[in-house]
Amino acid sequence: MVGHESVDPKPQEKSAATRMTETVMNKDMLTKLTPEYIVPLVAYLGHDSCNETGGLFELGGGYYSKLRYQRSTGVTFDKIPTPEQIRNNFEQITDFNGECDYPSANMDMMPKFLDDSIKSKLKPNKLSATALKTDKIFNLMAQFIDAGEGKSIVDKLQSTYTIEIIPQKGAPVARSWILDLKTGNGKVSQGKAQTDATFTFTDDDFEAVCLGKLNPQQAFMTGKMKIKGNMKKATAFTPDLFPAPTPENIAKYQAKAGGASSTPAPSTSAPKSSAGSGPTLKTDAVFQRIGAFLDLGLGKEIVGKLQAVYLWEILPEKGKPAAKKWVIDLKNGQGSCKQGEISNADATFTMTDADFFDVTEGKLNPQQAFMTGKMKIKGNMKKATAFTPDLFPAPTPENLAKLNKPKL
Repeated sequence: MVGHESVDPKPQEKSAATRMTETVMNKDMLTKLTPEYIVPLVAYLGHDSCNETGGLFELGGGYYSKLRYQRSTGVTFDKIPTPEQIRNNFEQITDFNGECDYPSANMDMMPKFLDDSIKSKLKPNKLSATALKTDKIFNLMAQFIDAGEGKSIVDKLQSTYTIEIIPQKGAPVARSWILDLKTGNGKVSQGKAQTDATFTFTDDDFEAVCLGKLNPQQAFMTGKMKIKGNMKKATAFTPDLFPAPTPENIAKYQAKAGGASSTPAPSTSAPKSSAGSGPTLKTDAVFQRIGAFLDLGLGKEIVGKLQAVYLWEILPEKGKPAAKKWVIDLKNGQGSCKQGEISNADATFTMTDADFFDVTEGKLNPQQAFMTGKMKIKGNMKKATAFTPDLFPAPTPENLAKLNKPKL
């Protein structure tokens, strides 16, 4: 990172004003890369009031920022894989085009191999070694043909084609697609057969041709498209005979094929909760109960013991943004629990509505929730571990009646 420093949280020098760099950097750059710019951040990170730990920072010349790691969707094997299986699935392992996340602790990885519901979504691609960009294009072609909309193409071409897709130049064929534009309404399928013409492309190049980013004639002239067989029939085939692989067309033909559309349905307004703004969640009652308990002055002992402020972020479901945030102040006065945000909470918990509700009902162990990634924690871990929902009354009918009062 030229012209920057990194703090992890100890500073790691990447480029600075030294006798070596003064021969390659101009004076203005050198005056901005002095240790004086590093010291303030290092001093704060080392202070008792700073809860930051394990962070990676980039700074230089008065600019300060925090970096974060990004994790690819990844692959989970049921058994110890062979090096060949790693090789065959390496593109899938390193693919950042899927549902990526941003790990903040080592424990974040554990659900990937401990939680069966997550593991089932991370299987190696069953069709071949890796998922390819062009899969969706051929699926669109197949759905178009199956919908009976390719009859005019069949009548015009009266030919069969093989399209071989390689993941990258020089690699073996990863997919072989057969386009039968000769029989009946036509058919698109994976396989091998004797056809009138065979095309060979890399995955990227065929996608570029279909998206109109690469001219087919130019692709042929530059060796990006190779053709074998009947050249007359080959030149009659062009990807623009089929619908362009736009999100709209993909959704349209998925729907015709009976599959789920990739276009999300229009959202409707969720019912508003009486517990402040946002949709109604199961945990609303939990936080109302905590608030009522504290408002009655019954939590003074907890406040005296914990002396901490907590922020709870409640997600409607995994992967969604927080629907509600609750501040539980167990530091000031007799304590309070209110919906809202705070920037200087001692610890922040993030859970889905269902998971936090299960914790409060005793159906999910908090430690297990943390180990499997169902509970994420940021901030002062000592203060975080001191907080448990069983500090407050259990949701029995007797306690609910005792704490019954107007909602927050």
